[in-house]
Amino acid sequence: FFQAEDGIRDHCVTGVQTCALPILKPDKDGNFSLFQGSGQHCSKKATSYTNCCSQNPKGWGKEIGAKCSKDENLLAERRARNLCVYVGKEKVKSLGVTTVVKHHFCCWGNMLDKVVQVQGRKQLGTNFGSGGSPNCLGLTLEEIQRIDWEQVDFTEFIEDFKLKFFRSEEHTSELQS
Repeated sequence: FFQAEDGIRDHCVTGVQTCALPILKPDKDGNFSLFQGSGQHCSKKATSYTNCCSQNPKGWGKEIGAKCSKDENLLAERRARNLCVYVGKEKVKSLGVTTVVKHHFCCWGNMLDKVVQVQGRKQLGTNFGSGGSPNCLGLTLEEIQRIDWEQVDFTEFIEDFKLKFFRSEEHTSELQS
């Protein structure tokens, strides 16, 4: 469990509030939700023709021109940055034979959104759905109010921030040299 100084935790909670307020807009039904993810999937085709779920797409079909979609490539990039949560798989059958296995994920554009979703859902007792029906919806205002922010583990967000900050700082010092 994350044992940070109170100041770091306070900055994280302030960051959540700062990021949340500007994007607080109602949906078509007038309900508010925050930190929404997007449902994405990749596929593995039968007989190892293609596997667009690995970090480097594989399969013998690649040799004859088979490619992964732009969405599958974007998913691979987000997974490499650890911005996705695996939800489950679904089998697509044709004439009773599995022809494609789709692996479903919920993904976010930044680590803070992912951490709030994962940690919040853990406290709220909700999940991300199943392979056939991913639930990447944002958290409602009522759900956000029920979260005990003292129990939220921001470690993943802080480590991601440090990595980006120090990489940026190194790049800046290289430019100044």
